[in-house]
Amino acid sequence: MIYLILVLLVLLIILYKRYFPVIGVKYTMLEEVDSTKLEIIDLRDYNESYQNPVEGSLNIPIAYLKRHTKEIPQKDLHI
Repeated sequence: MIYLILVLLVLLIILYKRYFPVIGVKYTMLEEVDSTKLEIIDLRDYNESYQNPVEGSLNIPIAYLKRHTKEIPQKDLHI
């Protein structure tokens, strides 16, 4: 019984960390963003962003983010 409770507790912690937003990070809808003041970064992979593009965004898939950090401009970002 104790093992079952421990397994459920670990599972709940993993799900909480995976699916709940990060505390302190502000969520803004894309329609509310003034694209002249911000740089929009699209972290979806190339296949998804090609089918449903975000106009005016810089597409860097999350798998390649570390490799392409120099391409990200030094201004406010919307991811």
